[in-house]
Amino acid sequence: MIDVDFNFFTEVREGQDPDSKSPTLRNYHKLLWSKPLPSGKIFELRDNPPELSKNYLYHKSDLGYFVLGSDAITL
Repeated sequence: MIDVDFNFFTEVREGQDPDSKSPTLRNYHKLLWSKPLPSGKIFELRDNPPELSKNYLYHKSDLGYFVLGSDAITL
């Protein structure tokens, strides 16, 4: 469930950008942008990749390896 009234600034320190620091916003992006593709394959976004833990979200499968940020979630 996505709370459209949630204030992401409540989760970050003053002066920090919720786009990169809010765990709730990251989870919402993961939920919204993980989906079945027209090919029938599942594009599932994950966070905390072991090899590049600084990345926001990523997808790794036979489709390829995609790293996404909250300001650029497009396919």
